[in-house]
Amino acid sequence: AAFRLGSARHFSDAVPYLGGAAVLFWHETLPSRIPLYSEVSARVGTDYIESERRKRFVDLGRAVKNLIETRLKAGDTFAQATAAAGRAHSVSLTTKALPAFSFREPAEGVDFSVFGALERLEQGQVSDMIVNADQGQLVYAASRQLPDLSAANPQYAVARAQLASLTARLGANVVINDLVAAELKRTEPAAN
Repeated sequence: AAFRLGSARHFSDAVPYLGGAAVLFWHETLPSRIPLYSEVSARVGTDYIESERRKRFVDLGRAVKNLIETRLKAGDTFAQATAAAGRAHSVSLTTKALPAFSFREPAEGVDFSVFGALERLEQGQVSDMIVNADQGQLVYAASRQLPDLSAANPQYAVARAQLASLTARLGANVVINDLVAAELKRTEPAAN
């Protein structure tokens, strides 16, 4: 909204934000310019160092993941593979095994980014590193058991009824909208 303001339009429409709404007033437009090196050198240097640090952290995560996958294929357990990867890359790695859980009833105290990674993993796979602040997490799907989707499952009938009801409502809405549009077009006053 602010970029549409100028000498021809001095104020904006109401702009919503978390605390309510605001109206923006134009006072002047400052011309864009390329700042002097001395004005931005400290910030650019800090940003570059942080970017490189993060890049190396992600590269380390890839290397650790690849070594863990190699060790898992060789027959190591996840804990053994993680310990070996930590020693090989001189980093401190910890493992945490979660009790069996379902997405409907997740384990307590688990970061939800872990669930996002688990949704894409098959049994025995390791995720790419998930970066949270100054830590990285690799998620290992020790086992994966899909729910019973056969008609013998009692939840199947409930889900089928809910889907049938939803589909019927959606179909009815489409038909009603078409009827209303046709009636509005039929009863539209003639243009003079």
